[in-house]
Amino acid sequence: MKSTNNSNNKLTISAVHRERNAIKQVKFDNGRTVSIQEAIKLAKNDKINDVSVGKARDGRDTLRSNPSSGRENFLSNKPEF
Repeated sequence: MKSTNNSNNKLTISAVHRERNAIKQVKFDNGRTVSIQEAIKLAKNDKINDVSVGKARDGRDTLRSNPSSGRENFLSNKPEF
């Protein structure tokens, strides 16, 4: 597997790990796993394809799929690990 997208050198999320319906970890296409907090930091630095950082109602940062990336790239549609 490739670790980055050749066109932009960004990571791509391939799967998510949920606990109590909340994403706690993400897995990238290179097999690397990180906490959701680390993924948010990476997204803030524009290091992940097809996601952005938003704010939850309680003010905390959340990882969100970019709507223009297509339904198959929505975090809710990613396989679980």
